[in-house]
Amino acid sequence: MTVYRHMAFGAGLTGPFDMTGLVHLMFLLDGGRDASMAMLLESLRREGVPGTNGRGLIGETTVQAMMRRFIKAGFIRKVPRKRLTGAKPGFGPQEYAFYREPAYNPDWSENDVDDQAQEPAAQASAQPQAGPVGPLGEQPPAEDPDAPAAEELAAAVDLLENLPDPWTVGQVKAQKLAPALARQVRRLELDYDQALVDQLTANPGGVRSYVNVLPARIKDLKRVRTRFTAARPQVPAGPRRPSEGPLSPCPKHPGVDATECEPCVAAAVAEREAELAAEQARREQRQRPAVESSPEPVRDPLAIIARAMAAAPKRGD
Repeated sequence: MTVYRHMAFGAGLTGPFDMTGLVHLMFLLDGGRDASMAMLLESLRREGVPGTNGRGLIGETTVQAMMRRFIKAGFIRKVPRKRLTGAKPGFGPQEYAFYREPAYNPDWSENDVDDQAQEPAAQASAQPQAGPVGPLGEQPPAEDPDAPAAEELAAAVDLLENLPDPWTVGQVKAQKLAPALARQVRRLELDYDQALVDQLTANPGGVRSYVNVLPARIKDLKRVRTRFTAARPQVPAGPRRPSEGPLSPCPKHPGVDATECEPCVAAAVAEREAELAAEQARREQRQRPAVESSPEPVRDPLAIIARAMAAAPKRGD
């Protein structure tokens, strides 16, 4: 496994443990194996990587933020999810592909890294100047760095307003629930798709007020199992054959593959059986003379003398 220069310089991985996490992920995927975010978290904890607050080991939230930076840097690509086939509607688990070279990632462009590199300067220029600002010299409230973006809120509102009946909510209620839903979707790395709708509207039995149940269900959303796969390099297709005929045509029947030509295969089997029968006959022929030329067993001499005396004429006859 090789760590390349572009992984450490110019990639925009500014987190304190981003390089450590990237190296661990590369080792987990080495040899074409699959890995999960849970395996990456376990690997980092096993090596004693501390949490960002300096207390205890690294946590799940830190690893999730690390993965988002990997995606933005082009090392990881979110693979489009496929709709499950079967009786239950929904989507399969979210999968990610890992790229050692972001240039091969179809969803990545160098502008992503350039924009990320310019973020600190833009944030510095946006800091308020020293001195009183606003009425009575009050400082404006600090902005929440984890606040959902406008597009995230719009997607959450759109999903809530289009839930199946009787879960559908109005615009006012949707805008009230949208921030919590957007935060959960980002934290759990979910998508605004059918799988999310299924979680929000599952098990309707016994529910009396569907709208009032949604806040609790948003808080209890579950993470969809994720799996990383190492991206396989695309091998160019080889030269096409001049014809679409069999790869190994039969000499007697060119239109059929030699391994599937029934007449020729049957003839070959019969020929082999004849050879085996002839070999067996030759072995029996070689054994027969040895049996016929075996010496005659020696007879009992006393029996021979007794028969001779019985056959001899007696005296006086």
